[in-house]
Amino acid sequence: MGWQVLNRGYKHHVIGTDGDAFGIEVCGADHAANAHLIAAAPDLLAALDEIFNGVGMTGPTMDAARAAIAKAKGN
Repeated sequence: MGWQVLNRGYKHHVIGTDGDAFGIEVCGADHAANAHLIAAAPDLLAALDEIFNGVGMTGPTMDAARAAIAKAKGN
């Protein structure tokens, strides 16, 4: 399922693109940017996971990226 952002002026809603009624309301100073980041998170995780799957590179940046992927997966 994908996600989309609906602009409601002072707040944004992140809802599923499959017509599911589930969604979240995002408010606050950076609500637009946060809503778009939340909507993009599954795609970002999938892309990072694909990039780092099988890559044998090491270093602080690669370690941080792998840690972020693990955190997003709940590991």
